[in-house]
Amino acid sequence: MPQILTLEKHYQAVLTDGIPSGVSESSDELSRTYRRLVRDRRNLALLYPLAIPENLSLALNRITRLFTWPEGWNGYNALSPQRDAIVYARNWIRWFYQEVSILNQDWLNPHVTASAEGEVVFEWRQGVKRLTIYVGNQGAEYVKSWGPDINTQMEDGHANTASIRRSLWMWLMSK
Repeated sequence: MPQILTLEKHYQAVLTDGIPSGVSESSDELSRTYRRLVRDRRNLALLYPLAIPENLSLALNRITRLFTWPEGWNGYNALSPQRDAIVYARNWIRWFYQEVSILNQDWLNPHVTASAEGEVVFEWRQGVKRLTIYVGNQGAEYVKSWGPDINTQMEDGHANTASIRRSLWMWLMSK
């Protein structure tokens, strides 16, 4: 029967058999690698995919609720959020959270909603800055804004790589 192992106040992981072990050189190497990864808590998500920090679980729960939104959820002709977009958004937000953690930055939970076209939408605000991410079936796009002028105070692009996600967060959190 699996045990619940509390690794840190924000993490819980399911541990089935403990540290891998065996009698060959390769199993010894596996045990050493496992111990090394456990020492660095940022690797917990790789070792324990079910280990979800509390502050990320709020966003994941909000995304999951989008499965229940019907057609016309906005009172007009909005499409219900696309199933594949919701699944991809759950993965994307985990990647983004991991990028923020690598930067040793604090996480701010996004406002989670949907677009009328069925995309998942994340929004963050920090002062006058607004970061909006539109997640479709297999990709994400961003809109950064820091004022009302669309020509001089807004920027958009794809948000599919780790380096772009990091730069978006650094922009949002900068003064």
